[in-house]
Amino acid sequence: MYFRTISTVLLGIFGLAMAQIPLTFDLSKDQIFVQGNWYNKDGSNGKSVVTPHAFFTQCMHHENASGCDTTWSQRYWVNTNYYQPGRPIFIELAGEWDAAGDVDGGYWHAYARQYNAMLIVLEHRFYGQSFPVQNPAVRDLWLMTSQLALADAAKFITDFTANNNLNGTSWVSFGCSYGANLAAWFKLKYPNHVKAAVSSSGPVEALYDYPGYMKTVSEVVQEIDDVCHDKCTTHSAAWKHWLMGVKILVIFTRRLMTYFHHSSRNCFFITQFSLWCHSVDWDGISKEQMFLSLGMNVWADNAPSGKVTTACNMLGQIDGDDNVQIYGDFMEAMGQDGGCSSMKKRMEEREKFLMSQEAWQSGAAGWDWQTWDVYGQGCGRYGSQIATSNAYYGGKDLDSRCIIFVHGTWDPWHTQGVTTPEADNTVIVVPRTEHCADNGNPTTPEMAAAQAQIMTQIGTYLSDPMC
Repeated sequence: MYFRTISTVLLGIFGLAMAQIPLTFDLSKDQIFVQGNWYNKDGSNGKSVVTPHAFFTQCMHHENASGCDTTWSQRYWVNTNYYQPGRPIFIELAGEWDAAGDVDGGYWHAYARQYNAMLIVLEHRFYGQSFPVQNPAVRDLWLMTSQLALADAAKFITDFTANNNLNGTSWVSFGCSYGANLAAWFKLKYPNHVKAAVSSSGPVEALYDYPGYMKTVSEVVQEIDDVCHDKCTTHSAAWKHWLMGVKILVIFTRRLMTYFHHSSRNCFFITQFSLWCHSVDWDGISKEQMFLSLGMNVWADNAPSGKVTTACNMLGQIDGDDNVQIYGDFMEAMGQDGGCSSMKKRMEEREKFLMSQEAWQSGAAGWDWQTWDVYGQGCGRYGSQIATSNAYYGGKDLDSRCIIFVHGTWDPWHTQGVTTPEADNTVIVVPRTEHCADNGNPTTPEMAAAQAQIMTQIGTYLSDPMC
């Protein structure tokens, strides 16, 4: 794909995490793709669970004094394998997933071992088994906000401290992707509840038009296989030339099936785009949005190197003289046939599933909503909260201190995060590493050095009276 062109026009749809957090595509599972994340429709998360969970009595909301008149049960996990009395507590603010098993894995165990810390994972409201309202409906979505999730964490820390005689204990918030935003935002909004925060791959700035995602993917392609990158440029230039010749897109769209003799190979981009947005305005759809589908599904991922390698290998096997046809053959070989004849049915099935209780249990329905609430997405279905979110949290200009921001240059979301050095916080950018990669064991010397820096900086902040 012509990433140099796509990167300037791609819609910024927030997606989430790798490491021990959200799922990737699995042909053996019945899955749904929602705003950057794959979810198993049966609600499973694929993680092994060792530590048993407990439930915390949480307030329905925290808007006023009546917020705790109604309560619900929020799930959490505690791991004390390394803990010694008087030492810190590390709490993961889980994001848009079932958090079972999170406390049992991840590189934060190394930090806990170093500082004899307790590990706690707090599950986000409306995910996993932490539902304020059973059988939620649209009328209940005012209860599903990042602000309430932060208030939940504050309430949990306050009560857990009091109930376990832990006054004076230092807490550190951790998180990955959206959870990384929560970890940083928690230090911002509740600075006295935690001494520090470790924010792994947090895209804290809300954007609608986000070219940085595909720009990063393009850079990954070039670094992994420069020959492949040149081929992408050549084939995409042909697609661009062809599409730019279409003066009236609505006429083009309506005649697509006839024009291509009903070839599903050549209409995949219309179908794939329509799956991103339930209410497509065909009169207003842009050529840029078509390019989204030409590049996103095959090349892009929160950890793009695997997809890039597979795609480059396949593209190298496709022969021909017509660059448009070569890329069409490549997309078909990659399984992106578009299914034009079943487009309406697929859209209806997706919409129906997102309205089901199974979608809530899997996490898909909740994340579909939250991409509007936090990031202002939703293709016009909900409106835009971008300005509101950035005004409330500060975007990349968080007015806080003692936060460790960690990003990888191969993470397509990293340019939405804090990546420039700051006096009051720590910024660590790791070359050739992907989304939330610091949550796992180091695979490169650069990652090992970054995790050693995180380890040291946690100790520095724990002993800093200004934190």
